[in-house]
This record gives sequence, C-alpha cells and structure tokens, in this order.
Amino acid sequence: MSAGFYRLQPGPELMYTYTYDEMKILVEGDMQIAQLAAAATDDAAAAEGVGTGKNERLVVKEEVDAKKGDAFFFPKGAVVRFRTRNGGLAWFCGARARDGA
Repeated sequence: MSAGFYRLQPGPELMYTYTYDEMKILVEGDMQIAQLAAAATDDAAAAEGVGTGKNERLVVKEEVDAKKGDAFFFPKGAVVRFRTRNGGLAWFCGARARDGA
C-alpha cells in the first residue's frame, strides 16, 4: 500500500491506467477527471496511434469537474485522464503491490 500527495499543474493532461485500486481526495484547487473506455474504430484511426489496440480508441465514459473535498475511487484497470485549469492537490491511498508502481 502507498499513500501521499499528488499535485497536478496546468499544462498537458495526464493519462493513467491503474494497475491497482486507489482512492483520491482533492484537498485544494481543481481537477477535471474523466474515466475512459475503449470503443471500436476504423483502421485509419488505429494507424494514427489512437486508442488501445488495432481497432480501438478511447472515449470519455464519465467526466467530473472535481473541487476541494471530492473523493474518488479508481478500480484496478481503470483508464483515467486528469486535467486542471488552475492546479490541484490530492491525497491518495493505493493498494500497490510491494515494489510496484
């Protein structure tokens, strides 16, 4: 298990695939958190490197505009996109395996 603080600054979005269960609580600022899901696509999009596989692309399944005090659970296997307008700080606790990342 691991825990700590995660700071997100304005700029490029972060895409993350969870290999463990994790909780986050936003303690300051803002974050736009989107759960993504694979969707079938055509070979042209796959050739451009869009998506998770030859005939898949990622689409937003659910998106939340998080504010101070909001808590989130990310199950193992979740694909999540993090963005922020002004910066955000979250506390996290994850069930990572020993020596896992």
